[in-house]
Amino acid sequence: MKLHLTQPDAHNATARLLTTTDVAEILQVSRSTVLNWCRDGRILAIRLPSGQYRVPQTELDRILTPTSPSASSAASPSRAPADIIPGQGELL
Repeated sequence: MKLHLTQPDAHNATARLLTTTDVAEILQVSRSTVLNWCRDGRILAIRLPSGQYRVPQTELDRILTPTSPSASSAASPSRAPADIIPGQGELL
């Protein structure tokens, strides 16, 4: 039985595989959103011969792990929208 990977190295033999329903519940999105992400390659997933997708637990861990801000964004302070567009957010 050959598994089709939607991305290289998506399959980790020791990783627990989650259904798209499981992933949707954990991420609090719809199952169709998870399916779209799998098809688009936004989520590394394994496509079974039946056409169903399985997402390795390691991929879900990657998605849920917060990323630190990059050095370039830390160097420049964030600007509020009011600083960018004068008068934005003011009542007329």
